[in-house]
Amino acid sequence: MGLQMDEFSEWLRQNVAAMVAVQSAVVGALMVILSGAAAEPPHSWREWVKVISVGVLVSVLIGWVVHENISNEMIRSAIIGACAVVSRDILAAAQSVGRKLAADPVGTLREWAGFLKGEK
Repeated sequence: MGLQMDEFSEWLRQNVAAMVAVQSAVVGALMVILSGAAAEPPHSWREWVKVISVGVLVSVLIGWVVHENISNEMIRSAIIGACAVVSRDILAAAQSVGRKLAADPVGTLREWAGFLKGEK
């Protein structure tokens, strides 16, 4: 067992993207579980799996982004944890944007361009 863990640790050291993904997933899962237990706990196992999966997915994606841009490990972990806590909201926003783009791509892009220009 010890030899296998040593091999896995060495593999993680060589594959930075995988190491960041594993670290981010652990932080994200812990934060989602702790925040879900404190605020609005899911009512079924299916909801728990969904909430944790979304939290881990968002955490891994954010982890890859902040790993390249922020050198302080504590700040990185705080950002990943905060994003995991609001991962349900991030998913809802992404779904809303996707539906809006699917319904009217040109109108949506015009609206965003106007917003960026300061028109609205």
